[in-house]
Amino acid sequence: MLERLSEQDSARARDILLQSRETVSNTDIDWFIAEAENTGALEAVSKYCYEHEKLASSALKKLPDNNASKLLSEIVNYLTLDRKA
Repeated sequence: MLERLSEQDSARARDILLQSRETVSNTDIDWFIAEAENTGALEAVSKYCYEHEKLASSALKKLPDNNASKLLSEIVNYLTLDRKA
């Protein structure tokens, strides 16, 4: 996301990211989310996660069908797709 921002906004984003959780204001969080949406960073990350979900799912299909492979598949879906909702 930082490369998608102006130099000034990139510096602000870095400052926000480097702050401790307790010191980041709601205004900073709202600004950061808005910038992530405006720059297309959220969409890019979503696409990246979806592509990797497909790669992981394809690899998991090569494993024997058992509880372990089913659990791994559920974890992949949760980490890449379900959390988006």
